[in-house]
Amino acid sequence: MSKSGRRGFCRALGGLACLGLGGCKIEPILGIADEREALPLAFPDLPPQIPDQLEDAETTLRALTEELLQREIPRLTSGGLRERASGDPSAVSHFVELMRGFGLAPAGNRGGWVQPVMLDIVEPTGDVARVRLRPESEAPFKPAEAPPKEEETPPTEAETASKAGETPPEGEAPPEGETPEPAPPPKEPDAPPEPEPELPSRAIELGALGAFRQRGDAVAHERLLLGPVLSYETPLPASPLAGRVAVFRAPKGLDLSSDDAPARVDTLMSTVRDTGAVGCLLLTRDDGPGIERFRELWQRQVRRAGAGDEALLIEGLVAAEARKPIEAALGDDEAWMLEVNLATHSYVVESHNVLGRVTGREQPDEAVVLTCAWDTPDPRMAELHTIRLLATLGAFFQLAEWSRRSTPTPYSLVLLLTADAGLAAGQSVHAAWSANYGAETVALVALDRPMTSRMPAAVLSGHYDAGVAELARRVVAADGRELLLDDQLSMPSLAPYLRYPAPVMTIGAGDPDTIVDVNGSGDADEDEGEGEATAAAESPLDGLHADIRLLRNLVLALAARR
Repeated sequence: MSKSGRRGFCRALGGLACLGLGGCKIEPILGIADEREALPLAFPDLPPQIPDQLEDAETTLRALTEELLQREIPRLTSGGLRERASGDPSAVSHFVELMRGFGLAPAGNRGGWVQPVMLDIVEPTGDVARVRLRPESEAPFKPAEAPPKEEETPPTEAETASKAGETPPEGEAPPEGETPEPAPPPKEPDAPPEPEPELPSRAIELGALGAFRQRGDAVAHERLLLGPVLSYETPLPASPLAGRVAVFRAPKGLDLSSDDAPARVDTLMSTVRDTGAVGCLLLTRDDGPGIERFRELWQRQVRRAGAGDEALLIEGLVAAEARKPIEAALGDDEAWMLEVNLATHSYVVESHNVLGRVTGREQPDEAVVLTCAWDTPDPRMAELHTIRLLATLGAFFQLAEWSRRSTPTPYSLVLLLTADAGLAAGQSVHAAWSANYGAETVALVALDRPMTSRMPAAVLSGHYDAGVAELARRVVAADGRELLLDDQLSMPSLAPYLRYPAPVMTIGAGDPDTIVDVNGSGDADEDEGEGEATAAAESPLDGLHADIRLLRNLVLALAARR
């Protein structure tokens, strides 16, 4: 072939190549993952993929979280949101704005951020309250009536003139020389019969000797029949209590000054209600301080609207001073009645749960829920509730950042802040709602007792299976801790979720008296000194960061499981 022939052949071949390229479009393939590489989802062994620019994810997330905590800690511990009443709209608005700032999507009713929780507020009217025990043979107490005011008779003209020093009108002065006849003496009324001497009342006034509340309607009662005095032992007998006010000697372990006393008293009263009793009086051994605490705690009550129909008519804690008189009175065969007028009234307010979510990539309508109460109904527990709230906010902030910068989890992640109101009000509303609407809950997690950086073990409590327990063990082991299991849910406020099949659990520190050093080595005094030195070198927020990391890792692991 000549030189010119070869050149022509190359031109023709080049033209065909250009024609072929013009008919094809080459797509960039750098963003397409290789199907042979499995997605690393089994956290904590293989966490979700982190971009190259975020080489040290833990350090970056902690730095971002500390910025969040520096803003929120002053607000929630000493600022305007230190005391968060259950019906406070400003607190709800603040948490909605926080979720927006996290980049979450709304997960509440009808695509909104909030979920209504209707509450009854019970407050004193200012009148005198009365709680009184009396024998059936005595009449009910009646407050003394004010005597009626006597009507004044207008003075006659003569009396008016006499007072003024004037001459009586003509025709009223007696004739000269005549003495006026004296007026006849008034007739003495028939003397009333002498009343029979009243027997001294045997009634026992309990108003100043106890703390009382009505969780149902705030109404007065005059004839509540009392049952016999019994010792509190389970199972409780039903036959002598049905239709009566049960009177129990309080369990020996009940300390009204302890932090968990309100929850224990609620549990005791609920158990009594299940026997068919209409009320309950607990005869305690408290000399006064614990009673005074509950009197202040019960002075203003918040409860779920409509829940009063199933409540006891009266619940009371009686001081040790009244215990013997009550036992003596109810020990005979005579029937005794309880009179109650707590001088309270009730009205309805609307509170809200706040919900936001990170949408899952495979199962967007199924969610792992991280929850915490946002309100502080009990001032004595406000510090614990605030630590839980800060840890929950910090953990979900990291989850949102992780999902935004990396691969979202298969399941959705939901942050649920509830209006607990001291009676699991918001939790009950959400548990019933999520069973039929919104994202289906596949697991629910809450922080129990806060952790510290040196805590040797964490406790998982609640309703879960062996697979979840193993998952939690691996999460806790990644932090160098042991996992202790407890099949009894440690937070009664989560009990409304137990009626549904999804795992419901708390994680956090266990009781310090039951946790031992898992290493089992070293002298105790040496370990204590080493712990003090380490604590001095640690940041004040290290314990909070330990809670945040624990919650984040457990939620990620639950949301990535198949």
